[in-house]
Amino acid sequence: MAVVMPNAYLTTPVVQKIKGTLLDAATVSEGLGWMETENLSVSLNCITTNSQAVWPCPDGVPPTKTFDNSPAWIDGFRFQVYAGVKCKTIGFDPEGSLDEAVGVFLNKESVAVEAALMEQRFVALADHWPAPTDITPAAGAVKPAVGLALLEQHAGINYAGVPTIHATRAVGALLNDAAGVEYSGSMLVSPQGSKVASGAGYGIANQSPAGVAAPAGESWMYATGEVSVARGEIIRKWELDRSTNEVTLLIERPYIAVVDCYAAAVRVKVE
Repeated sequence: MAVVMPNAYLTTPVVQKIKGTLLDAATVSEGLGWMETENLSVSLNCITTNSQAVWPCPDGVPPTKTFDNSPAWIDGFRFQVYAGVKCKTIGFDPEGSLDEAVGVFLNKESVAVEAALMEQRFVALADHWPAPTDITPAAGAVKPAVGLALLEQHAGINYAGVPTIHATRAVGALLNDAAGVEYSGSMLVSPQGSKVASGAGYGIANQSPAGVAAPAGESWMYATGEVSVARGEIIRKWELDRSTNEVTLLIERPYIAVVDCYAAAVRVKVE
């Protein structure tokens, strides 16, 4: 006589959320309501500081001072982050699976935010922001530690505060070893205090300020001013297609991301 044994399932493993991502380095605010993405704030953080000799003044006439034309109006951009799954209804509990899906979404949403920043903000958008300044040396890509040094020097001249360094997860690992980047709580920081966002999302479609994919064996690193992220409530729902008995789970929420007035880039070797 055939004996039918019941199926046995392992308990779903509990995973730990990775640290050091963009959402660990950015200023994140909850409860996003509707807002326009233009002229969200005005920033003086990219005005130029100058020095000049005061004495003696030639012919008693003090030297002429130069000033920046105007402060920078800062625009943001809007996008959705979502995740979901489709499954047949047999043996599947869609309502009970929503909580698990939300947990996975929260663990991985920074990947999507990083990818959105790479795709939408690290290239020029007419009438909103210029392309980041490419400071790659004429000789070509440099080691990640050198790239970090070049970005920190450039940011120190052109930005009034602590910059945020954006690197793929692979380059972030190299910076841990070669440049002394380490954790301060859940955020990575350089020895000079720069925020470092080591994000897998930057590697999904890693590209130059001109929108060109990085060559094989190389990667683009970016430095920006402060990154601010506003996000809405999580939308969670499931739907049943009775014609196929297929259930669709959907988890999503809206975002607006804003980068302060500074952005630069450098090409580095991944070796």
